[in-house]
Amino acid sequence: MMALLSLAFVACDDDYATEVGPQSNPQEKLLQLNDVSVTTGVQTINISDLISGENGEEPITIGTVILNKENLPANAVLTADVQFATDENFENVITVRAQDFNENYDINVTPSVLQDAYFNGITRNPATRPLYVRTILYAMTAGESVAIIGSDGIQYFDTHIVNLTPLNKVKISQNYYIVGGPNDWATSAAERSIKFNHSDADVYDDPVFTVTFAANEGDTWFAIGDDEACDAIGNGDTIRAEHMLDLELGYQIQRPSWNFSINGYAMLYKDQMTPSGDISSSGYALMENIEKSYRLGVEPAGGVKATDWLRFDANLTLSLNRAIDVTFADFEDGDSINMVVSGTDTSWTTLNVTKTTPLALSPSVIGSAIMTVTPFKDAKLQLIGKYVGKQYIDNTGREVYAIDPYFLLGLRASYTWHIKGSKELEAQLLVNNLLNHNYRLGAWVGDWYDDWSSSTAVSYYHSVGYLQQPGRNFMARVVFRF
Repeated sequence: MMALLSLAFVACDDDYATEVGPQSNPQEKLLQLNDVSVTTGVQTINISDLISGENGEEPITIGTVILNKENLPANAVLTADVQFATDENFENVITVRAQDFNENYDINVTPSVLQDAYFNGITRNPATRPLYVRTILYAMTAGESVAIIGSDGIQYFDTHIVNLTPLNKVKISQNYYIVGGPNDWATSAAERSIKFNHSDADVYDDPVFTVTFAANEGDTWFAIGDDEACDAIGNGDTIRAEHMLDLELGYQIQRPSWNFSINGYAMLYKDQMTPSGDISSSGYALMENIEKSYRLGVEPAGGVKATDWLRFDANLTLSLNRAIDVTFADFEDGDSINMVVSGTDTSWTTLNVTKTTPLALSPSVIGSAIMTVTPFKDAKLQLIGKYVGKQYIDNTGREVYAIDPYFLLGLRASYTWHIKGSKELEAQLLVNNLLNHNYRLGAWVGDWYDDWSSSTAVSYYHSVGYLQQPGRNFMARVVFRF
């Protein structure tokens, strides 16, 4: 029995064609070379820092044009293209149209335009790399005639190097392996004997991996892992099975125009699997076992039909979610601990504490409410509100790793067509985050220490990365029920 696997990765993005410069034969020059110069702008570009702000994308200032305006005709307008290349001869090059000039004549490039041009024209690898940059300037008269500024042919201004860090849309490892399958789980991870085949191309430009292996008789259980996953399995860093005792008690009452229910629960865990606050190199949340923990809560819910066309529904969860006897290092950013030097070795003692702490990503309060308006048969208009209380990214309950509470309001309109038999077709239009609230839903964290700045002390710091959620957004969908 043989098994053939193929593994491919695709970064989904809304790519579109790169903007390029005006295509025209050079006309008579409006400006001479000595009328124009360009000063160097940024030398480091991190795309993610420029497109995640609340006010939209922050332009990249490649340089600034110094212009003798007296020699520029009154009806002439300057435009610019910026070229980025991996080599100084500009053989592997992309061209990006600059934004319209501002009053300072800054040569500004839109980050998302550069991002798409780089991914489409150079590579999808998210690693930081140096690029050669130069600018081409044009003068346009009456919106039609275009002339390249400078000497005969093309004149390039301000050739310099920038370090570009594109968006990291997907993480692809260099190597992948079959874990398990015909071999022992831990042994196969340690030996990495069944490796996926790949071309010599960059894994981001050719994200296809294949492997063929002989499977056992009957069922064959296996996983796919990279070097990081194999190291974890080989070192015995495996998750233990969790055990839970679940006790629940509920009450419900139903009337023609209203209903109410309440449920109480107590979940007692041994080795509960919860998010650790860390992520893998591929961006997935890593789990950890909490030896002793519990979840206690109460969940009331109800609804009222006020009229034939108006109804209100709501539910609420109040809970206490705790990890018992969690040991971690508790410190403020910059706290220092003296080193102990013994010959060429250095060591230090971390001040750990043991506490009962909130479980990761487990808010104590969650509530929602829905107002439904039925203007006519089979049509609905719903206003939906949701509140999520404060929660923590890891299992230590430290305030520096907390996610603020948030409230979201949404709007949903729908209409249902009844098809022959019991089939239905429902069309929905949704407006999510109606109030355009700025909030975070997930994150990753980690403690780190600085043992290189000082020869006598170690300083500790917190590190946190948030997953910023979208503002107001729209979605349409069709649901077929049968």
